[in-house]
Amino acid sequence: MNIYDRGYVSYDESGKPYRMIGSMLDITERIHAQEELKRSEEKYRTLVEQASDAIYITSIDGRILTVNPSACKLSGYTEEEIMKMNVMDFIFTEDLEKNPFRISELREGKTVVVERRFKVKDNRILHVECIANMLSDERILVFARDIGERIKAEALLKKSYEDIRNLASHLVKVRDEERRRIGREIHDELGQQLTAIKMDVAWVEKKIPEEIPQVKAKLKNMITLLDGSNKSVRKILKELTPAIIDDNGLLAALETQNRQFTELTGIAIDFHTNRKKITLGQEVANCIFRVYQESLTNIMKYANASRVVTSLDTSDTQVAVSIQDNGLGFDSLAFAKSNDKKSFGIIGMKERVLSLGGDFNLESIPGKGTTIVAHIPYNQA
Repeated sequence: MNIYDRGYVSYDESGKPYRMIGSMLDITERIHAQEELKRSEEKYRTLVEQASDAIYITSIDGRILTVNPSACKLSGYTEEEIMKMNVMDFIFTEDLEKNPFRISELREGKTVVVERRFKVKDNRILHVECIANMLSDERILVFARDIGERIKAEALLKKSYEDIRNLASHLVKVRDEERRRIGREIHDELGQQLTAIKMDVAWVEKKIPEEIPQVKAKLKNMITLLDGSNKSVRKILKELTPAIIDDNGLLAALETQNRQFTELTGIAIDFHTNRKKITLGQEVANCIFRVYQESLTNIMKYANASRVVTSLDTSDTQVAVSIQDNGLGFDSLAFAKSNDKKSFGIIGMKERVLSLGGDFNLESIPGKGTTIVAHIPYNQA
């Protein structure tokens, strides 16, 4: 127990003490509170001094009142030098015009997080992240952290992503050109050769007498097989290169896809467009066609839909394609994180669109279907 004791002595006329008056007060709790406060202050001081982030306490007008060693290390100034400075000594005036101090938010009790350029000793410039709060006495507590390395890493990551995207775009162009080349070779060589073989077989079949029915039957069977081969070649050509785009335009190519989808599934596509004729560059037209083709293929394989609505609309600056079904749908967020092979088709569509400066959006809800919308800019000239 801690006691606070005080008293005084009464004296008579001759100076002789004759009475003593005193009081005692138990101050144990106050002593404990003072010790706890002292420990808290020491703990706070230790945390501040050992913190890796620079810590500043400033007045409302920017005068620096308190700093920790990390603040000195960050700025290159000594504590004595910093204590004579103002926050404005570290901030670029032109930066404040774009991103002013948010005092009103601090007064509302909000935490303000902002990135700024910091002027430090020897004319060095740092990029820092500042986290500010207002204390009860309107002083401002600021934590500052050097984020230069993070910004460099983000810039490097962004460049790497752009390089990958450029590479993906280049590979798509190379693949499309290769498809066109293979398609031309199949059409010019294999297609013509099959046609010539069929003509020769037909000629031979006519020359064989009716008295040799087995030979005539074999030859007729060969003609049938050659007809089937020609159909297969035409189908492969359509898959390899949408020549119909060059011959009849994008709308005709999409309508052909619609007919083929209906023949295979029995589902009539509800197709809308705001133009009777659309003229686009080859890259944009091919991109729209591949997105449309891949979307219908996915619906046919996985959606189990009973209704499909699509559209192709253009403005003066962009073309938009939309494909919507009422099928099974899926969790698009979980699907994006998975390694499901079906996701590669979606990634391919997205990269095609993004490589042309467009935007790609996919929304899917389990049990309610999927919607794909792509916008691609283009110049009519």
